[in-house]
Amino acid sequence: DAKDDAKLDEVAWPADAVSVVVIGVEHGADNPELDWWDGKGTSGNRILIRMNKNLSEWIEGTFSIKTYKLPYFVSKGGIFLKDAAVVAGLGCLGRNNLVITPRYGPHIRFRALLIDREAEATGPLEFNPCEGCDQPCREACPVKSFKKTVYSADALGQSALPSINGTYDRVTC
Repeated sequence: DAKDDAKLDEVAWPADAVSVVVIGVEHGADNPELDWWDGKGTSGNRILIRMNKNLSEWIEGTFSIKTYKLPYFVSKGGIFLKDAAVVAGLGCLGRNNLVITPRYGPHIRFRALLIDREAEATGPLEFNPCEGCDQPCREACPVKSFKKTVYSADALGQSALPSINGTYDRVTC
């Protein structure tokens, strides 16, 4: 079994998993409780888990496509949801290190599932509300997680950096 051969820091996905389906639910400013931790998670995440389960059952029952529901955390077999949402065409990664969508802005959370068929990505979008913005989101951060450059293109070996230019401290956040 591939899972038995995986190292602790590796993720073993099913061999027939080919594409990712990303879903989202709005977490609007009028419903902050969707993001409140209650000791077992958040109610918003539980909504996403139910939606993902229902979508999985519908895809399998309607199209005979095998699905695999993913855990939230990458370390437990999940994926980088923000990156997947951008590639899927749901929005862009903003200077606040959140996915910003044309309809919901940054007020959206994601889950994903794998499918055993090729699916064409619809993104990324030609959408960037951060262009020319004076970045009030960075200034409003109560823990100042955008105050210093933490990542560099040279160190990461890539030009796509957290918070667009590497000024996002995940640990502080």
